[in-house]
Amino acid sequence: LKAAGNTYIKEHDVDTAEKCRDAIAKAMYGRIFDLVVAGLGDSMRSSGGTAHYIGVLDIFGFESFERNDLEQLLINFANESLQSTFNRAVLIAERALYVDEGLDIPGLVHVDNETNEACVELIGDKRVSILAQLDEATQTNKTDDFFCRSLHSKLGGKPHFIPP
Repeated sequence: LKAAGNTYIKEHDVDTAEKCRDAIAKAMYGRIFDLVVAGLGDSMRSSGGTAHYIGVLDIFGFESFERNDLEQLLINFANESLQSTFNRAVLIAERALYVDEGLDIPGLVHVDNETNEACVELIGDKRVSILAQLDEATQTNKTDDFFCRSLHSKLGGKPHFIPP
């Protein structure tokens, strides 16, 4: 393994070596896939003005427009939920694998804010969240003012809830 300019060597048993082989095959597949997608993109470019494309959704990060409405909030929430799942399944699990394998990689540290769980919970927690407060306000025919006051009173202490 080469990381941060250093080379690490670790002997493996047959089972582990096979898993390493499979990981290399997966990485090669990923790079070939990227090459094929790039080739498709190049071949689909039209010189006649009509362009065809294959798009990839980057799901990390909230969009910030001059005016964000409920539709944009829900799109961002769905994207952040997907990113949170990805972080848990891939990034955090990969770090745990390195630790389990005994690989000491300089610069690989745990960062508490690397996940977006707090933002996802702020928006979509079933008990206390922006969507829960909106649900309560709409089910009881409350006013916008009631909704805003409930957000401030129930979410005011949350680190990612910043009142205007």
